[in-house]
Amino acid sequence: MMSKGLAWGALLLTLLWGLLALAARALGAGQGGGVLAVATDGRGLHLVDVNLGIVAALRTPFAPDHFTLSPGGAQMAFSADNTLYLLDIDSGYLRSFSMPNSFFYGESWAPDGQQLAFVIAGGESSQIYVLRGGELRRLSQESWRDFAPAWSPDGRQIAFLSARGGWPQLFVMDADGSNARRLSGRHFIDYFRWSPAGDYIAYMVRTDVDTEIYSVRLADGVITNVSHSTARDGLFNWAPDGARLAFASLRDSGREQIFVVNADGSGLEALSDGSTFDMMPLWSPDGAALLYVCGERLRTLNLCLMNAQGRRPLDERLYNLSPAWSPDGRQIAFLSTRDGSLQLYVTDSEQGGVRRLTVDLPLLNMAPVWLP
Repeated sequence: MMSKGLAWGALLLTLLWGLLALAARALGAGQGGGVLAVATDGRGLHLVDVNLGIVAALRTPFAPDHFTLSPGGAQMAFSADNTLYLLDIDSGYLRSFSMPNSFFYGESWAPDGQQLAFVIAGGESSQIYVLRGGELRRLSQESWRDFAPAWSPDGRQIAFLSARGGWPQLFVMDADGSNARRLSGRHFIDYFRWSPAGDYIAYMVRTDVDTEIYSVRLADGVITNVSHSTARDGLFNWAPDGARLAFASLRDSGREQIFVVNADGSGLEALSDGSTFDMMPLWSPDGAALLYVCGERLRTLNLCLMNAQGRRPLDERLYNLSPAWSPDGRQIAFLSTRDGSLQLYVTDSEQGGVRRLTVDLPLLNMAPVWLP
């Protein structure tokens, strides 16, 4: 049986956890609840208070190179090799779940924060599982290669990629694993994202010569090439209202530009002119502004902000990357090597001014995550 050899373990974090829990509560006391979670190289996960300047280490059995925060901010999920971990941030209680000769990855929280989807791979197959409390359910067949699960905004469906046809294609199924169906054509899919309303899924198609962005309407399965080009299209993001997509594309200018397009493929518009390299657009929480990576040369990248008033660099200093909007849109956290090593900084999205939040913390180059 699949349950044989599965074991739930409970590890209570020791080593001054009581003091760290008090620090974690203090972190949430800052105005605006400005708390960031970051991952480091060799030192594990840390919480950083934007207002108080407190940096608290979350004691973990190893230093994970990734984590996924639950929607309510109460738990973190991360994995390594054959073990999945769930960390309660307030108490420090760590649960572990293992399966011998397997590999865990692709954690995705349900919108209610009570269920976690993830992938267990072993041999030449990989299956999607869902964990709720202490109950584990397998949603995929043993012989399939399913991966990259992502919950719909209402929590009723799970989209995922499957190589059951020979290469990754986009599928969706009910949250209990039933009614699985393919949504994409016979394309090679790199990645995908649900629209905020759950009525569309946008996905990246890889061909022999380029990458293109498509959308599929869940109601009737209509597929549209929304990027309208055989150029190399880059990473995309949905606007908070789900009406538009922002993406970067390498077209006639020879440099990547920022474009926006409606979910149904209409209204394609270039927002930048190709005079600089512009890529990786990120909408503000209210959808009124776009933050993106910009630069005259790829080795001297900055962050730029574009809104109704125009475009401006986030800061005059260079080497800024991996930005993250605060939930209220008032602040932007980012990483920078401006002072030598890669460290965490924050700026006011309207007034400007940059503050350094960490000193000599060996951060990984992944965007910081704001706690709700």
